[in-house]
Amino acid sequence: MNLNVKIKFIPVILLFLSILLFSSTTIASNNTDTWSQFHKDVAHTGFSSGEAPDTGKLLWVSDPIWAIPSSSPVIAEGKVFVKCGVDQVNSMSTTPEELRIVTIDEYTGNIISSDEIGPVTPCWSSLCYDNGKIWYGRADALNGGPMVADGKVFDSDGESHHYYCTDAETEEELWNFTVTGVAIGTPAYYEGKVYLTSGPLFSSPGHVYCVNAENGDELWNQTLPYEAGGSPAVSEGVVYATTYDGNLYALDAEDGSILWSETVPSTDVSSTPAIAYGNVYISGGCPGISTIETYCFNATTHEMVWNTSAEDKIGGWTASVAVADGMVFVGKYAEDDYFGYAGTYALDAYTGDVVWSYPSGGASLAISDGILFTIGADGRVYAFADPEEVLPSVSIKCNMSDLDFGSLASGERSVVHLNITNAGNSNVTISAEPEEGNTQLYNDSLFLGSNFWNQYSQLISSLNTEEVELVLDVPAGYEGELDQAGECLIFWGEEV
Repeated sequence: MNLNVKIKFIPVILLFLSILLFSSTTIASNNTDTWSQFHKDVAHTGFSSGEAPDTGKLLWVSDPIWAIPSSSPVIAEGKVFVKCGVDQVNSMSTTPEELRIVTIDEYTGNIISSDEIGPVTPCWSSLCYDNGKIWYGRADALNGGPMVADGKVFDSDGESHHYYCTDAETEEELWNFTVTGVAIGTPAYYEGKVYLTSGPLFSSPGHVYCVNAENGDELWNQTLPYEAGGSPAVSEGVVYATTYDGNLYALDAEDGSILWSETVPSTDVSSTPAIAYGNVYISGGCPGISTIETYCFNATTHEMVWNTSAEDKIGGWTASVAVADGMVFVGKYAEDDYFGYAGTYALDAYTGDVVWSYPSGGASLAISDGILFTIGADGRVYAFADPEEVLPSVSIKCNMSDLDFGSLASGERSVVHLNITNAGNSNVTISAEPEEGNTQLYNDSLFLGSNFWNQYSQLISSLNTEEVELVLDVPAGYEGELDQAGECLIFWGEEV
C-alpha cells in the first residue's frame, strides 16, 4: 500500500490554554472524515455520509478511563477525545470534580495522553475539536457543550442564562446573549445564524432563539409549551427541537414559525434529533418514569415511520442517535441507571428492525472512518468496525508546514530538521521525491541525512518517529532561481 503525503503539517500536541468558560489543547489537523463536534457537525444533523459497521464486531475496548456517562466522544486526526473523571463520576452532579481529557488512538484504542482540565461540573456535554484545539464547557450546562463555526466558539453557562460567542483564535469574548430560563443546550449554526434553546428546568415555557452569528442580535424567538433542554438540529431550512414533556418541533429557520409538532410517547426528551434520508430520528424516555423508545418521523409529512418496542427499552432521554450507511445507532440504558448505557444497537434506518446489537456501550454515538464509537456505563470507550473497513492506516506526519530554507545564496548550505512520524498501525518504508514542478536546484542538491534524496529509504515502525536532517547544498556559482517558497517534498509510505 502506498500513500503520498506532502510536508504540510503542524506540530502534534503542545499547548494548554484556559479562559473563563473553555479550555483548549493543541493537536495536529489534516483529517476530513471526522465527527469533530457534538452530533457530527455545526448544525447537529447527527448524520455521516461515510460507511458504518454492518456487524457488531468489536474493534477495541479502552481501559476503564471513567468516561462521563451519557457524553459523546469526538474524533479527529486519527484520535478519539473523551471527557473523563479521575474516578467514577455522576453526570448529574453539581459539584465540580477534577476531570481529564483522554486522547485515544482511533484504530488501536491505546491511550495517547491524559490531560487534567481542573474542577469542572461532570455534565454529559461533549468536547469539540477545531483547528488544532479541543474545547470543553466549564459551566453547569448539562447537555450544552461548545460548538465552533466560522472562527467562533459558541457555548452556554447553564443557570446563569447566557450563551457566549468567543473568537476561536484570540479566545476573546465577542458577544453574549441572555435567554429566559437555563442555557443548557449546544448551539447550532446554519447559514450565518445561531440557534439556541432554553427554559426553566422541567417546567414551562421553553424557547428557541435565532441570533445573528456576527453580533448576537436576536432575529426571532419562538415560545414552546415546555422547557427545550436539548440541543437543536438544523437541516434544509428547518430547525428541529425537543421539549422535556415529550414533543418534537419543526420550526422554519427563517422566521421561527412552527411547521409541525409530534408527541413522542416517552415523556422525557432532551436528546437531539438526527436528520437523514428525509426522516427525523429521535429517542426518549427515562427509566422508572416513562417508556423508552426510539422513533422515526417523515420530515415532510411528520408521520411516524416506525418506533421501537417499549419492551426493548432502546433509546433514552440523553441518547442522541447517530445515522450512517442506512442504519440508526442508539444505546440501551443500564439497569437502574438514569445516565449510563449498557447496550449498543444498530437499527435499519427505514424499518427500525435490529441489524445488530452488542451488550455494552450505547451513550450518544459517533461515527468516523467507518468506525462506530460509544461510551458505556462502565466508563470505557467501545469501538466497532467491519474488518475490511479498518485499513492498515499508513499515516505519515512531519513537523513542518513547508520546505523553508530561508534566504538562499550561491555556495551555501541550509539545513532543516525533520521528525517524520508513522502515526498508523503498519510498519512502513519511507522514501521521498520532490513535488512535481520543483526546480532543478532541489533535484540536484537536496539530501536527506547523508543520502541523496532519491536514495533515501527508512523503515519506520508503527507509532514511531524518525529524526532526519534535510540538507540543501547550493552549488557555488549557481545562477538559477533561489526563491523556493511554497515548494514541497512528497514522502511515500509503503506497508511492510
